[in-house]
Amino acid sequence: MVSQRTRARFNVLAEAFSIPLEAYVRSRANDDDDEESSLNATWFLAGFAYRIANAWAYDRDVGGIRSSRLRQLALGVAFAALGFRSRDRPESEWRSFTLGGSLGYVCYRLRYGVFGPLSGDEE
Repeated sequence: MVSQRTRARFNVLAEAFSIPLEAYVRSRANDDDDEESSLNATWFLAGFAYRIANAWAYDRDVGGIRSSRLRQLALGVAFAALGFRSRDRPESEWRSFTLGGSLGYVCYRLRYGVFGPLSGDEE
């Protein structure tokens, strides 16, 4: 069985590799669209904060989200139901949210999981 810390290290690598991919997709969208798709700071920060909060809650098993796949699924469905990926939002806002989330997760995992103990382990 893989330890939670090893899983955290693997996840930060996978997420770090996704950031250049997101930047590439963003640049391709800029080439294809006449609509401006600059980085939206509000959505970038919202994604950053959301992913940090999500990783923190996962590490501490808040509400049993780490120990129950059903609760993980329910959290994902609830997040989607809130409409963060609603069809009314411009694609640039979604891309900003995704990029912010990836960077937030990498920053959090570098501190808690790669270079330090998981946040639930230090108490």
